[in-house]
Amino acid sequence: MLVQVSGCCIGSIEQEYRAWTFSWVLFLAVSLIRAWSINCTKFEIVGEIANVDTIDQGSGIRDISLLRKQYGLGDWRKQKGIAQIKLPDGSMVMAEIHWHEAHSIGKVKIKIKEWL
Repeated sequence: MLVQVSGCCIGSIEQEYRAWTFSWVLFLAVSLIRAWSINCTKFEIVGEIANVDTIDQGSGIRDISLLRKQYGLGDWRKQKGIAQIKLPDGSMVMAEIHWHEAHSIGKVKIKIKEWL
């Protein structure tokens, strides 16, 4: 049913809104699936990690209480870098990775953030 109001068709506005809503929901679903597939991928770091940079340190880390509870006290830093990664199918790819690190504990919670 279309209702004409001062040269505007309400039915067409409703259709455009539905199309926009559907495309937004589809975008969110695809983004969530990509994020899940990246973080659920088993991988092995091959060689050195390049361009290492500290993102956050100490109490600035959002998961600091969880890190201390799971791994113990330490000077925790969240870091990022670029590494060559070997995937389970044997292919080698470059990716930006993020991880948490403490001096006496080492690297934990290594995640792939972006394929390069």
